[in-house]
Amino acid sequence: MQARDYVTIAAFSALWVVLAYLSAFTTVVSGFISFFLPVLLIFTVPVWFGKKGFAIGLIGGVLGKNFLVSGGPQNALGDLIFTVGVMMGGMYLLAPAGLADMKKATDWIINIVLTEVLLFAVAGVLYINLLLGTFPPDYGLLWTIVWTTVLSSVVLAIINCILLRTLTPVLKRSGLYSGKMAKAEKKPPEMAGAPERAEPAKREN
Repeated sequence: MQARDYVTIAAFSALWVVLAYLSAFTTVVSGFISFFLPVLLIFTVPVWFGKKGFAIGLIGGVLGKNFLVSGGPQNALGDLIFTVGVMMGGMYLLAPAGLADMKKATDWIINIVLTEVLLFAVAGVLYINLLLGTFPPDYGLLWTIVWTTVLSSVVLAIINCILLRTLTPVLKRSGLYSGKMAKAEKKPPEMAGAPERAEPAKREN
């Protein structure tokens, strides 16, 4: 990796920490964060930076969520498994090449669906833990958590689409983008003029 890659990882990890800290002020249910703002990075940095996005998730996930919001590193391993492993890993593997450009309506739909499915895959585990940890289960609390999660996830998913649409061209121009590329972008520019250059030589023979 180059120096700018380390700077990018450090900058986005710091942003993750700030977003995690601000999330503490979005609590609707006591002890449950309604708008977990690092979702804005969880589903974008794997698309922008590929495998380097996992480093941002590891650093930001530990320093941001556990130390500033949860109050300690005791849940750090679980957080990393779910946040980085399931959500970021799923986005990295499942997002099609060219999704970052968000040029078509289908790209928006795919991105929102992927975000919701991966987010609720993790949230489902948390809900099960909540039910198992309370007896009798507090279904009123569970319902409140569900609707706030649905509301927040839809809003954050739409913001993610806007971020991808607006910032991807900037990252590509600056050379920081290292995610999946569409096939058209991978084609060397000099290949386009090859047939025209070869034609005159054929006529000379």
